[in-house]
Amino acid sequence: SLPEPTSYHLTALTEQVQKSGADIGVAFDGDADRLGIVDPDGRFFSPNEILVLFLEYLVNTRGGRGAVARTVATTHMLDRMARHYGFPVVETPVGFKYIGQALREQDAFLGGEESGGVSIRGHIPEKDGIFAALLFIEMLAKTKKTAARMLQEIKERFGPLYSERLDLRTTVEMKETIVNVMKSWEPKSLAGIPVVSSTRIDGLKMVLENGSWCLVRPSGTEPVFRIYVEAVSEEEKVKIQQEVKQTLCAESKEA
Repeated sequence: SLPEPTSYHLTALTEQVQKSGADIGVAFDGDADRLGIVDPDGRFFSPNEILVLFLEYLVNTRGGRGAVARTVATTHMLDRMARHYGFPVVETPVGFKYIGQALREQDAFLGGEESGGVSIRGHIPEKDGIFAALLFIEMLAKTKKTAARMLQEIKERFGPLYSERLDLRTTVEMKETIVNVMKSWEPKSLAGIPVVSSTRIDGLKMVLENGSWCLVRPSGTEPVFRIYVEAVSEEEKVKIQQEVKQTLCAESKEA
């Protein structure tokens, strides 16, 4: 399997951290540009969670100011926090080159993507897992708090969000049909919640009245659709996922 630093691949690291009583377990992908973190309780921190922690840390400890750059597929918890601190958010297509551009040209002091890439102003405008790991360790040392505690405090201040990516496998023919269906698909609501805005800078992203959102984008290399959903509750997240999957599959069969 691919050497991705995801919870699925990090069972051995998790066991080692717990067995040795380490403060943190760190993992990278093959070229060390993406980061995975495991804490002493065996909890895995997703890239979305790492970015949220970095935003809070950079603002309060390193004096971070400016824009926050994220891809269309990355958590809107960053938006909630940026709004609170009075910072603009730069939303980019998927791909770290766009985040790098925001760091270089759009005054972003933090940039990241849900697939694990992150960098900050003053460092290289490229994803760097080793740098991110060192920043994470610095954050634990300076705040003298566990990452789980910091994340809990952020959720208490800004409210909960539940994020997940699903991969919907199709055939090559069906993928083409669904891509065509998506061109004219403009639902007024998802899971009974009104859609207030949509964007097509990369796939189709719909933002709902309550702040939940859904992004559907075809893979560039295989007959797969990636369905990203972030919702205010676990139940709502599942409802949106099911509705999107059913709609895409049903409409593609009719087309």
